[in-house]
Amino acid sequence: MGGPRDGLAAAYAHRLAVLRSGRVEADGPPEDVFTESLLTRVYDQPVEVLPHPRGGTPLVLPVRQR
Repeated sequence: MGGPRDGLAAAYAHRLAVLRSGRVEADGPPEDVFTESLLTRVYDQPVEVLPHPRGGTPLVLPVRQR
């Protein structure tokens, strides 16, 4: 799971590529690339994507399954 590294990438990068099994699944600005549906599929784990309270960059959080 990406976790804190995703937040750092989203905070500092102007463009990101998300890979799955060595293939590019998405490429572009963090706001376009870091979507709940894409990251849930790539990580095979439900995630929630929220705007960071300081700056608004995407913040990726795992969804706790009960």
